[in-house]
Formats: sequence, structure tokens, C-alpha cells
Amino acid sequence: MNSMEILDALEQGKITANKAAVLLKNQAAAGKPAKVPPRNKKGRWLKIRVKDKEHNLRFYIPLFLLRFGLFIGNKALSCKYHADNNAGMQIAQNIISGFHMQDIKDLVNVLKDCGPIDLVNVTDDDSQVYISIV
Repeated sequence: MNSMEILDALEQGKITANKAAVLLKNQAAAGKPAKVPPRNKKGRWLKIRVKDKEHNLRFYIPLFLLRFGLFIGNKALSCKYHADNNAGMQIAQNIISGFHMQDIKDLVNVLKDCGPIDLVNVTDDDSQVYISIV
């Protein structure tokens, strides 16, 4: 039984986690290195698709621009609209001011490393929204 078969059996509930650990350790001790599946390619784009009866919109945003855009948005909101009494802008300022640039950098790096993956799929009666990393 190779490592993928062991992990599949564990996922399906055919063996316990302890049994899987023992089998994997025995396999490693026997000199059979565990086969690691090849790593997926890195994600480069945030894909947003909005579809309804009248529209089918697709947006592709490079992940590096996502980080840059949030940084610029943070600076622009804190400078330009700081004195405004607009309630909507105050809410946006509060949300964006809670973002720390290191957290945004880490988030974008994780999205890049995870490779192509679906993040959000929301469907209601008339519309659909899909957000994924490609």
C-alpha cells in the first residue's frame, strides 16, 4: 500500500489516524519514501465572475496588484476623506485601517502558493458570483 492509498483509506474512514501514522512510518522505515504529489502551479490572478440574466462580467486582477491596490486605498482613504463626515467613507476608513500591510502581504502570498482554487461560489435565483484564484 503506497502513501496515497493510505491517505485515501484514512480519508474514507477505513483506517484510523493512528493506523495511518504507523503504516506511513513503516513505509518510511522500509526505505520507500512517501510519494509527494507534484506541487500545483502558483496562482497569479484573482478571477471574479458575476453573471445574471443581462450580464456576464469577468474581471481578472493580478495578485500583486491586489496588495498594491489595498495599500493605495488605505493611504487614499486616510488622506483625502479624513475630514469628510460621510458615513459610508467613515465605515470604509474603519475597515481599511484595520488591515495591517503584513497581513495583506501574507494573505496574497498564501493565495499565490495555494495555486488555482475556487474561493467563492454564490448562486441565487437570478445571479451567480464566482471568485477563484487562477
